This record gives sequence, structure tokens and C-alpha cells, in this order.
Amino acid sequence: MRRKKSKVPLIGLSHQAAFLSPKTPRPKAKNLFAEWVFRNYAPCSKATAFHFEAYDDFIQHPILRSKVKDLKLSQAGKYLVYLPAYNEQLLKQLLSQVKEAEWLIFSKECKEDYHFQNLEFRKIDGDSFLNELAAAKGLLCSAGFEAPAEALYLKKKLFVIPIKGQYEQDCNAEALNLKGVPSVKTLNKNSLSALKNWVSNPQQLEPQKITAAEDLIISILDNLK
Repeated sequence: MRRKKSKVPLIGLSHQAAFLSPKTPRPKAKNLFAEWVFRNYAPCSKATAFHFEAYDDFIQHPILRSKVKDLKLSQAGKYLVYLPAYNEQLLKQLLSQVKEAEWLIFSKECKEDYHFQNLEFRKIDGDSFLNELAAAKGLLCSAGFEAPAEALYLKKKLFVIPIKGQYEQDCNAEALNLKGVPSVKTLNKNSLSALKNWVSNPQQLEPQKITAAEDLIISILDNLK
């Protein structure tokens, strides 16, 4: 309220700000409360947003960490997994049935690295994850923004499972579907055939476009005019 009275401009800078535009992809079944939150949670004078595509004139492509852009790529690794919404027992039960792949799973439950059949479990470690992503045959992850954008930039196969109850992830999954990335609503025995098909077949995706830091600064300055 004080900012409004003083007429100080406030620039919104986030992925979530992309949902201020009706042009940003949504699932067929919209969550009206979540849409209200998008519009009202962090009000701003103008927004500079980030998404997989520039769906509107104030939406930029992602900005990636230099660590990601400097990675040396290969296809010598395994299929990488980061699904924090699923426990290790369920991941063991289901992914061990997808024998077409060797899976490397980063798990918040894992205290010591270990193997189980065609699965390898590791403790969460950001640098280790990035190095494995650089070598991975593909990434199976939730439908957040950062990890899918990095995988697409690195030209990795991608499959996403949105976290249940997170509407923003449902929207991200819809946007990724439009780019050719497969998804399922939940990981269970019924989704195994989709995973097996993903593992067994090539995936042709457009590399993720990114925004340079200097272009972002120009966009922000333009918003202040």
C-alpha cells in the first residue's frame, strides 16, 4: 500500500509472472483459485517473466547458470531421475520394471549411495547432479521450470511428471507437451508403458532458447520507462 501511494514502480521478475498472460499454456481443466493467486499474490507495476517460450511480449526465455552452459556433454551415462514427491520404495518397485534402462536416482531419502537391480540411488548433491545430467541419456523429473529448461538446453531426452496439487507444474507440463515432451499425471503401474516407450525411442526436441543477462537488463530498463 505504501508503495502504491508513493508511486514507486515495482517490476515482477519470475517464472510465475508468465501466468499473468492468458497466452501462457494451461491444462484444459483450469484451477480458478490458482489463477487468482497468479494474478494477486505478488502484484507489480510491470512484469518480466520467464518460460520455455516467449508466449507474450513481456516473457523471456530462461536464464541459465554458467555452470550449466559450461558443461561438457556426452551420452555415456544413465537415465537420470529426480522425483522428490515419490519415495524410494515406490521408485524401486516401478522403475526396476523398466529394464530397458539403467536408472540413476537422486533421492532425498538416500543416506548412503547404493544399487538395486537396474537402479542406482544417490544422495542429493547439486554439482554431482549437474555432472550426471551432462552425461545422461535422458532426464525423468517433476514438471518444475529450472531442471526441464536445463535438460532441453543440453539436448537431453525429457519426461516429466507434475507434482500432484501443484497447478503451476500442471501448466508447465502442458507447455512441455506442446514442445514434444511426454508426461503422465502420476507415476504408477499404468504409466510404465509410456516410460518404456520413451526409453526405447529417440526424441527429437528443439534445443531450449535462453536469454542473455544483458538482454534481461535491457528488458527491465524498458519496463521502467
